[in-house]
Amino acid sequence: MNPSPPDSPMRGDVQEQVRAYYAGQTLRPEKLDAVLADLPSGTAALAPRRRTFSSAWAVAASVALVLVVGGLWTLRPSADASPTSLVAREIALNHTKALTPDHPAERFEQLASMRDKLGFAPVEPAGLAERGLRLAGARYCSVQGCMAAQVSVVDERGEAWTLYQVRPDERLATLDEVSIAVDGVDVELWREAGLVMGLARTR
Repeated sequence: MNPSPPDSPMRGDVQEQVRAYYAGQTLRPEKLDAVLADLPSGTAALAPRRRTFSSAWAVAASVALVLVVGGLWTLRPSADASPTSLVAREIALNHTKALTPDHPAERFEQLASMRDKLGFAPVEPAGLAERGLRLAGARYCSVQGCMAAQVSVVDERGEAWTLYQVRPDERLATLDEVSIAVDGVDVELWREAGLVMGLARTR
């Protein structure tokens, strides 16, 4: 394809567009003159379109970066979250999973075999029967990295509650005895029989 004559209107338009494109670039004047001299016909607005395309990608990449960083910030636990709030949130989350017990049982004595992995046998908390809660079984779980028993209990209306028992280490030594609501789940934390206990029910 032969280049357009020097005085061609199309070539003049293309030159202006290319000159405008490179105006914002760090291109030496002599290099710009060489680009304009070698410019073929039929390429009007090519450089501006390329710039627009690159700009669109830059904007999209910036938005994606903001969303990713924002998501990671949301998922990251607060640096000043207390051990009590972390344990309560973990217990509430596990309760909502409604996992089936691996060790069906009607009496706590039937859970004695869990001692081998737990280092303790699950015990019946005082007042459990007074609240109309009966044992349905248990499974292994963890609370803040400590091996724990996740005990399924059912109330008189057939609603499922979850009892957690864990032997405290230094991470759980400062837990407060509280009753708090976490994401629609009521969680009670207390100490009994040398264990940290947590009881959860959906509100």
